[in-house]
Amino acid sequence: MVKHVVMWKFRQQTEDNSAEENKTMLKQKLEELPAVIKEIDSLEVGQNFTVSPAAYEMVLITTHKDREALKAYQVHPKHQEVVAFVSEVASDRVVVDFEF
Repeated sequence: MVKHVVMWKFRQQTEDNSAEENKTMLKQKLEELPAVIKEIDSLEVGQNFTVSPAAYEMVLITTHKDREALKAYQVHPKHQEVVAFVSEVASDRVVVDFEF
C-alpha cells in the first residue's frame, strides 16, 4: 500500500476568490475524485486549525494499492484539473509518498 500526503499554504486572495473560498473549492474538488478515479482507495482532506508560521493550511491524504496506482491517479485528467486549480491558488506545497 502507498500513502500520498500533500499539504498546501494558500495565497491570501486570487483574482476571483479569497483564500477561504479557494480552500472550500479545493476541498470539494478533491472529495469528488474517488468517484471518478478507481485507483484511489481512500481520500481525506482536512483544513488546519492551528495558527503557526510553520503550519500548512490544508492536507490531503490518499491511499493507493501500489506505486503504479499512485502514478495512474497522478496523471488522471480529473486529477490534472485539480492540479491546475491548485497552481492558481496555492503559494506553497509539500508532498510525501511512502509505502506502508
